[in-house]
Amino acid sequence: MPEKCQIIKTNVFASCETYNCLKRISWAIGRPDGPPQLHHYYCDDCMRDILASVPEELRPEPLYPEWHDGPMFHEPTPETEPIPEPPKSYPCKYCGEEFDSPTKIGSHTRYCEARKEAMANGET
Repeated sequence: MPEKCQIIKTNVFASCETYNCLKRISWAIGRPDGPPQLHHYYCDDCMRDILASVPEELRPEPLYPEWHDGPMFHEPTPETEPIPEPPKSYPCKYCGEEFDSPTKIGSHTRYCEARKEAMANGET
């Protein structure tokens, strides 16, 4: 099938050819055996838009039509467990002072006097 125009995954570092789209390209349309400068290059989003806009008469027939009508395409996705909320306060395990973000507790821990004393005494 190398003599036909194809959609090719690419890793060329360039911008999408769609007007005013400056995203990095991921796809090329052209002949694999042809010169790359003649390919048309598109990002993931623009390629999805192109594929979604293909008219019905140009869409290929499914290889296994019975699969497209089967229950696996109509089953709802299972509910996922909710992600637990992060703690609202972060206490210092050396001096007990409370902070409202992990960044603040991290910065405090480096300079915490109680930590320095614990380290000097061999405690962790």
